[in-house]
Amino acid sequence: MRYCLILLLVFFAHKAAYGSSLDCGEPPPVANEMLKGSIVGKAEFISKFLGGAELSGVIEKSKTDLFSSFPDADESRANAFLLYQVCIYLKEDASLSTRAKIAELLRARAAIYGKNGGASYDPPTAREIEWAKEKIILNAVRLSMFPSSKADGAEILISLDPVLKFVKRYPSFEDDYSKSAASLWRTVGGAELINKHARSGPIKAQTAIPALRRSFDLDNSQKEIRDALPIIEELANTGSVNMKDYLRNVLLIARGTYSDIEKDVNLFSEVMKGPELTAERWFFNEAAGTRIRSSLQALELLIEDKTGKDIVPQTTTVQIDQDIFEITTQIGPNTLKWKVNYRNKTYRSENKFTGDFLDLMKIPTNTMNK
Repeated sequence: MRYCLILLLVFFAHKAAYGSSLDCGEPPPVANEMLKGSIVGKAEFISKFLGGAELSGVIEKSKTDLFSSFPDADESRANAFLLYQVCIYLKEDASLSTRAKIAELLRARAAIYGKNGGASYDPPTAREIEWAKEKIILNAVRLSMFPSSKADGAEILISLDPVLKFVKRYPSFEDDYSKSAASLWRTVGGAELINKHARSGPIKAQTAIPALRRSFDLDNSQKEIRDALPIIEELANTGSVNMKDYLRNVLLIARGTYSDIEKDVNLFSEVMKGPELTAERWFFNEAAGTRIRSSLQALELLIEDKTGKDIVPQTTTVQIDQDIFEITTQIGPNTLKWKVNYRNKTYRSENKFTGDFLDLMKIPTNTMNK
């Protein structure tokens, strides 16, 4: 157990939460050192807009400036090196999931190359294309069942991960089957938002936004995404949002329709006000800032890195007295347990692993007896 916690500390020290999750390949050769340096500078500037709506415009202006300064440059190699540098910045971004990074990489690729994203791979087979489309449809249907338990965000994301790798390898899929690709990214964004096992609400929103933007880029007839994005962005930027507005827009993304939304918004709002979920939200988002949730996420990623398997944390909250709750989170073989007094806003660790884990992360293990 102690060995696992030491590994976790090393894991944090190297900031490896997402660092090795994106493969950028080898840097394309650029012989002109002045051109190379200028591209590196442009990529650094572009990196400030990754995840933002302005990304495509910034890339187009950067390219115009670049080739105005170097009119004789080999455009193909310069574009490839620019995309590589953008990929490196994405790879080192610890705030985005692998899925969000792939969405941003494809947005950047489309802005740099235009149609077909500079793809140099053999085209996918007809069987691979049908497999991808079937997986997309299946998971879009599952997402549309939200808030039913059949719409499990974590399971949807795991199911779609092979499709995302496929689309990254064959970017022409997005051009040739743009409606399917738009549905893919919409489903990924929606699944990130409803993934109850991972991250706080603002971080989930931040992770979902690149996928939703990519979906709208591919099919701008999706009025629901256009209407929902400002609310999702508000949550990501400010950390708070009107709960009913948020639920309404999550349902719009999940279902793609305005019909029967209000009834479910009202019903789900009452559920969200329930004592168990209220105590759980306070504990993970406010008891120690967001450090408890972030540390649990790091433990999840460490176990995935060591085992090569996807881990889906499971959290249960049980009310054991009027203001007392027991919160249990299972991450792989590890059980973390706390007792929470919601009225007094205090908590304590209920087993040795939990206490050791919080102590290692320099998070208070017991605030009840202070």
